[in-house]
Amino acid sequence: MPQVPQAGARYLAALDYARRGLPVVPLHYVVRSRRTTAVACSCGEPACARVGAHPLPSHGAADATTDPIRLTWWWRRFPDANVGLATGTSFDALIVHGSTGDTARWTVIGEALRSAGPLVRTGGDTWHFLFAPTGLASQRPWGLARAEWRGWGGWVVAPPSHHPGGAVAAWVRDLGTRLPELPPAIGQRLEQVGPAEPLTEPLTQLIYAQARD
Repeated sequence: MPQVPQAGARYLAALDYARRGLPVVPLHYVVRSRRTTAVACSCGEPACARVGAHPLPSHGAADATTDPIRLTWWWRRFPDANVGLATGTSFDALIVHGSTGDTARWTVIGEALRSAGPLVRTGGDTWHFLFAPTGLASQRPWGLARAEWRGWGGWVVAPPSHHPGGAVAAWVRDLGTRLPELPPAIGQRLEQVGPAEPLTEPLTQLIYAQARD
């Protein structure tokens, strides 16, 4: 198989994910100014809301593949591309942004933590909880601020992609961990059910405490 000259960690990770049967799609990447601390997205959109976190191919996650030749072609063209994994077939994901929230949000996060499945920290206090495929479409869970559900038609940023804040996405619990079934507390939110009351607690502390158990 043709190799990318000076193959980087993201390209090698893409090949490894593909060997595991996980469809991979290259994502736009973070562009950093050499003269200032400014960052931008390789898509060229000044107001991009997903810097380094949306697909490069025109058909988005629908272009994800496990073909190593196709992946090599992509990373030859875009050697700095971040790594995306398509959701909906091999796994689904709950994305949680930020460390504060109300009762509804913390109930869901608590269920996700207790499920003890694969878990990614992408940087910027964003977390990806992976679950067995549910057949549900990508959507925003009802009543959960700064949370996203990625199922059919979706994708997630995968390690070791680079975050605009400078961090590198990393596994807290890797793909060797069993994919859990979706907890009812999360499933209900995808069916638009549930209350909400104020509550604040540091997410980072809870997640790493759970990971050490």
